[in-house]
Amino acid sequence: KNGFSYAKISGDFNSIHLNNLVGYNSIYGEKICHGCFVLEKFLKSIFKNKYKLNKKFNLNAVFEKYFKYNSDIKIVKLKNNKYSLKQNNIKKAKIKINNNFYYENHINNFFLNKYKFYKIKKISSRKKNLKLLFKLLQIISHHVGMIYPGKNSIIESINIHNLNRSLDMREGLYSKKIKKNYPFIENYLYYKNILIEFNS
Repeated sequence: KNGFSYAKISGDFNSIHLNNLVGYNSIYGEKICHGCFVLEKFLKSIFKNKYKLNKKFNLNAVFEKYFKYNSDIKIVKLKNNKYSLKQNNIKKAKIKINNNFYYENHINNFFLNKYKFYKIKKISSRKKNLKLLFKLLQIISHHVGMIYPGKNSIIESINIHNLNRSLDMREGLYSKKIKKNYPFIENYLYYKNILIEFNS
């Protein structure tokens, strides 16, 4: 039920998340949860929708294994703002939040020359802080699941930077295959001083 609900909100109707037969015939042997939805649920649980993004904010999430439906996800808080997400006592993802980080800007229009650009729709100005971040995660989920690469795709990692200055790049999505014959894609989403790096 949550999977179908998130698919409607995000526009990510990738069959790997919704179709029993596709899930059964995949390398996972069952349907898997949207990674961006899991991350959204984590942020809601940690910040209770009251968190305001600081000028210095960084979140790094790495999905080590897939999340399955109808099974509780346990958040384990570790030292130094690190978290582990577990399901059935198996570590599925690791997350680190840093409110005091330094981001070295290596992203600019020249660097992104070889990336394919995807325009995104303007987001309502009423969406601020976490709600804006959730909308950006939904855009990422739709991009990976429906546009590039699309079928049977998954997100490996998400790195969110809330910057205190603008970057020399157009707002939108950028994607590029890391190696020609390998299905690993490096992506960036930039919107209103939020830069999200994600690998799919």
